[in-house]
Amino acid sequence: MKRLAPALILLVSLAIFLASCAGKPPVKQPEEPVQPPPTVEPAKPGVNQAELDSLMAQTLAEKKKAFDLKLFEIFPDDYQAANNSYGTAKADYDAGKAPEAKEGLTKTLALFKDLNAKGIVEYAALKRKDAADMKATALKAEADSAVPDRFAPALTAETAAAGAEGAKSYEAAISGYERARILFELAYKKAIAAGLKDRISTDGFQSWDSSNFALAEAKYADDDRLYGLAGGKAGVADTAKDPANLALAIDALDEAILRYNLVIQKGRQGIALDKKQGSDEAKRQAEDLKAQVAVKDEYGEALATYQRAVSFMAAGDFEAAALGFSDAAEAFEAVRAAAADKRAKAEEAMKAAAEAAEASLKKAQEADANVENPQAGSPAPATN
Repeated sequence: MKRLAPALILLVSLAIFLASCAGKPPVKQPEEPVQPPPTVEPAKPGVNQAELDSLMAQTLAEKKKAFDLKLFEIFPDDYQAANNSYGTAKADYDAGKAPEAKEGLTKTLALFKDLNAKGIVEYAALKRKDAADMKATALKAEADSAVPDRFAPALTAETAAAGAEGAKSYEAAISGYERARILFELAYKKAIAAGLKDRISTDGFQSWDSSNFALAEAKYADDDRLYGLAGGKAGVADTAKDPANLALAIDALDEAILRYNLVIQKGRQGIALDKKQGSDEAKRQAEDLKAQVAVKDEYGEALATYQRAVSFMAAGDFEAAALGFSDAAEAFEAVRAAAADKRAKAEEAMKAAAEAAEASLKKAQEADANVENPQAGSPAPATN
């Protein structure tokens, strides 16, 4: 029995331990964090340099088209967005980042194409308005009747451009409306130059500035030559040099108009100065007769007319000045005549008074002589 006691105690202790363990939940050991698998970016496909260069060339072409159409004025926000996209793509292209450059250029190309697609319609409408505005200017100058051979081709060009726009051939419409605008401008300026030329001939102004008149005539003739070279008479572009010749024709007319105006200005001023000289001479003659004193009021009115003409002259209103000096000359002539008449009457009165005084003096002297010699004037006594 003594040998079994320790073993029995051990068994009881083991049973008590197991019972206590059965009443408590098992302790969970912490788990090690699970590491995500490393991210592996998909391999980017290789980009052919020729393909990249082609994308760049297409993008630059669309970018230039947008610039030429001035879409930065019509759609500034869209243009700026496309331009910014191009800047990023260009930087990648220059840095040799082929995949990034391809992605950026593809996006940029699409942006510029969309911009051009809607912008070209608006630009054609703006060009149509430009042509219509210049047409209205030409009509105001009566170019349709003054230079019908210039106005008709402009109308033809405008009609052709409208047809292209209607057919949605916007690039053709844009160039057509631009040509129509130029032709209408040429018709307008030709009408102006022709009118100035006729006025110079009618008023004889060419004699006042023969040098500028000769230059104006040469430029007027140059316009006809250049207009013919440009195919203006047909209303269509028929040579590669057409735009240049039309621009040169406009320059020639601008020069002719400038020179004709100088001739007219010199002629108007010359005539006014000529009238002033006549007025100055009439004024001098009146003042030589002291008209400012003899006929003070009339002289004052003539002087006021003269001074108004001087004011017109200073303001460059040469026609009004010429009329004013003519009126002043007539007024001073009338004043001179009045002063002369008044002087003549005064001289006659003075002469009559002098003659009367002389006669009185003579009578007085005769009377005195008779008093001193009473027999001098008596008849001799009769003799037997």
